Amino acid sequence: MSLMDEYARNRAEKAVNRYIETQLKVGMRPEFISSITKIPLSRVREIEKTLNP
Repeated sequence: MSLMDEYARNRAEKAVNRYIETQLKVGMRPEFISSITKIPLSRVREIEKTLNP
């Protein structure tokens, strides 16, 4: 993987995490976020734990 690919992947991952955090903050349920974004529920729950330790 080239350095640019790694950079792009990191930026994309941060953007997805930020989107999930925003949706959780406005009250969207993790199950719904997972179903509409096709992101595994376990990952959404991990992000939820970082917001509410």
